[in-house]
Amino acid sequence: KFVFESHQIQSQNLCRKGEFLKAKKLKKIEKQVYSTVDGIVSITPTLRQEIYNTFESITPAHIVLPVGVSKIFFQNTRPENFLYDAIYSGNFSEWKGIEVLIEALSLLVKDIPALKVLFVGIREDRIKNIQNQIRKYKLDNVIDLKRRVPIREIPPLLTYSKVGVVAISYKEDGLLYTSPLKLYEYLASGMLVVAASVPSLLSVLPGDLVYWAVPDNPESYCRALKAAIGNQNAKNFDGITFAEDYTWNKRGERLFEFLYKELAW
Repeated sequence: KFVFESHQIQSQNLCRKGEFLKAKKLKKIEKQVYSTVDGIVSITPTLRQEIYNTFESITPAHIVLPVGVSKIFFQNTRPENFLYDAIYSGNFSEWKGIEVLIEALSLLVKDIPALKVLFVGIREDRIKNIQNQIRKYKLDNVIDLKRRVPIREIPPLLTYSKVGVVAISYKEDGLLYTSPLKLYEYLASGMLVVAASVPSLLSVLPGDLVYWAVPDNPESYCRALKAAIGNQNAKNFDGITFAEDYTWNKRGERLFEFLYKELAW
């Protein structure tokens, strides 16, 4: 049996960027894959629907399995006082919405002069761009930068902050395809979360579990962050309960059930 785990439809991303010839060639390959495999695993409900909308006559067995979270994140102890008001941990690609987040923080610091934020996971090829953005908005004393670190160092770093941010943009994977590791890591750690209201996240999260912000809108992120930071509850118990159903072990169990029941492996 052949099972394909899909994280995006790259031909559609190329179309959104105006690269239509590349998209046309890639779509033929993608259609062949989706049409001939025995099973498909999609990481979001919106990606699953987009596969059916984009490729005709797709008949393989199909399951939606968002990414998982390691059990080590549930062991975090939340302190009474935090070193940082908020943290962004993860990839700093353009579609992650970091530049919009930085602009939002420049608005927020007017209301919270002592604001402190931690950015973790910056690759070398993005560091200068992020530093320039920080200088542009005069946030050198607000945002601390940390390059990529081993996964074992992420759980304690999350305990330093009250709020975790998922600043997804409408661009590329953000609109329909993304299932961010950081989202589930924040929730498992008991953090309050500010998240972009993109369809890929709206399709998997209960409406009242996070503070929603309009994607690519600094003013909306500012309001959501201000509300989350001002919340007197330091621990998000509902977030922990939600994340317990999205561990890698749980994901593995659902995958095995799919393989053996749906595909009769």
